[in-house]
Amino acid sequence: MDYKEKVEWLGRYQASVSCQHMLEEKSSAAQRRRAGDGLQAACPAQRPNADRLPRAVERIEEAQKRLEQLEAAWKRARKLCAAS
Repeated sequence: MDYKEKVEWLGRYQASVSCQHMLEEKSSAAQRRRAGDGLQAACPAQRPNADRLPRAVERIEEAQKRLEQLEAAWKRARKLCAAS
């Protein structure tokens, strides 16, 4: 490896590490949100609300979209690592 190749490899490595940190933070935030949702669900202090089911479906769909985005980002990060 010459100097230019090393610099390029280090750039890719740094980008993948940054991506990894970002994804870990997003994952941690999602886990914290899920933990908070669990606490609220365990203590129902409200009367029944007709909008709860549609909102629950929306949250599930949003979570699925976020999961797809995270999976795509992990694939890109793995490709960067494999390419180096």
